[in-house]
Amino acid sequence: EVATSTAVSNLVIKDLIGTKPKTTKILSFNQKDFGLQWISPEKIVLTSKPSSFYSGSAWLVDIKNKTLTSLASNINGLIIKYSASGKIGLEFSSQTYGTIYKLNLIDDKGAIKANLDFTTLPEKCLVSEPQIYCAIPKNIPTRTVLPDDYLKRAVYFSDLFYQIDINENSSLKIFESGDSAIDAVNLKLIDGKLLFINRYDNKLYGLEL
Repeated sequence: EVATSTAVSNLVIKDLIGTKPKTTKILSFNQKDFGLQWISPEKIVLTSKPSSFYSGSAWLVDIKNKTLTSLASNINGLIIKYSASGKIGLEFSSQTYGTIYKLNLIDDKGAIKANLDFTTLPEKCLVSEPQIYCAIPKNIPTRTVLPDDYLKRAVYFSDLFYQIDINENSSLKIFESGDSAIDAVNLKLIDGKLLFINRYDNKLYGLEL
């Protein structure tokens, strides 16, 4: 949880168990309005709100040592999503007012391990090891500004689903939406089934693998 004032933001952890829940302050810093990912019991990633029109940054918070480490800085359109282990992640960025995109595989320190040869947003992927599952737009309309237009729901996509194996450096198409309107987000893998929310109708779908 992040508590903010006009001057600083405080990162605090609240224990909800017991009659007198304990609140622990981790850090205070001069940064407001960011996203939070709890990637492991002792690590949290903070990312500034993404837009192609200004540069963003990301930080790694070590809860145990109460330290703040830079993962990325001064990157337009920055979005980062890590695996559950926090060992690998996807980093999206944009240039030229959101019309040129990059998607990188990064490690736990934010270092780029590979440049991926397809375009999608991290929220359209399930980052796991060694497989990453992504819903990849068949095409992105001209003059689309990413990530802004997508986050504002000004644009929708028709997706292909791919499995990317980072150990084998390979990719496999596992599903094509065809005539169905599928724009997938919030991918989860449960009991051999890839679950996702379709942005067209906000319903839950499942894909047998």
